[in-house]
Amino acid sequence: MSKFGSLSIIVSHSAAQCFFGFAGNSHRYNTSSGEITMNFRAFGAAGLIWLVGAIGTTALGEVLLKDNSEIIGTWRLESVAPALNKPKIDENRTWEFKSDGTVVTSGFNRHFGKEDRYEWTYKVVDGKIIADDPGRPGKTIDYIVYEKTSDQMILKGGIEGFYFFKKQ
Repeated sequence: MSKFGSLSIIVSHSAAQCFFGFAGNSHRYNTSSGEITMNFRAFGAAGLIWLVGAIGTTALGEVLLKDNSEIIGTWRLESVAPALNKPKIDENRTWEFKSDGTVVTSGFNRHFGKEDRYEWTYKVVDGKIIADDPGRPGKTIDYIVYEKTSDQMILKGGIEGFYFFKKQ
């Protein structure tokens, strides 16, 4: 017996033929129901990858935006961090993504130690946010939407690494 025990998985006959090729003698075909019972050890790495993809995974890592309608509105930047597992640095800024492709950031800028307001353009390209880099004409800053719900968003990219927002 393998370290995985006797875990059995039920798959359709055609899926088993396509992805697992009836590997070894570790399967049973039930002709009356059209199902095949296979031991976990029988379908190897390719089957495991297919199974995980079929079941689905958490939507962490990258959320591809269809267009800017998914981010339009006012978002409060609560914190930033150089990595997800690093300590967060508190922020108190507002980012407003407008439908015309303008983003306005305002609030206390901890780098300059004072309140400020910046306005520049952005667009959604290939599911990512591409924004002009204020103060650097012709340069852009790219952001990937790392995680998003209706009221929270994490952007990855820019200068800080990770940006943690709540919808206002």
